[in-house]
Amino acid sequence: MLSVRARCLVLFSLLLLTASVRAQTACPWLTQGTAETFLQGPVTVSTTLLSATEGTCTFTLQQDNASYALNIIVAATNATHCPDGSQHLAGIGNDATRCSANPSRNQTTDTVSSHIRDRFLTVQLIIISRGANPLAPVSRQSVVQQAAEEVAGNLF
Repeated sequence: MLSVRARCLVLFSLLLLTASVRAQTACPWLTQGTAETFLQGPVTVSTTLLSATEGTCTFTLQQDNASYALNIIVAATNATHCPDGSQHLAGIGNDATRCSANPSRNQTTDTVSSHIRDRFLTVQLIIISRGANPLAPVSRQSVVQQAAEEVAGNLF
């Protein structure tokens, strides 16, 4: 049987371990909880960091008839951007634009691209569904814009 002191030490060690696990963020620009709020469900996270200020994060949600991928790309060069004539957005860095595309019958992609300080930001919501798209265009645009605002704030 463990002594009271040993039990306290074990309990304290477990609390420290739990706190350190919770303190770690897989994506430096958007938390898993925030992505789950935007996508309205439990997400998995995939992160590729090239440095402290560059990389990608993908938050994925699988549902019965659709899959959602919220992609965050922070880079030194502008790899992905909206075409000329896209809607301009205020409050998300410099030259922020929003656009939508339907690369296939079952896929929609909504994108916000911007320039913040010396970094380029791209946020994409890609939905692949079997049948009708489960999110209306206004809802998709809202998700990608809110995510871009959150990430832009974290880049400042």
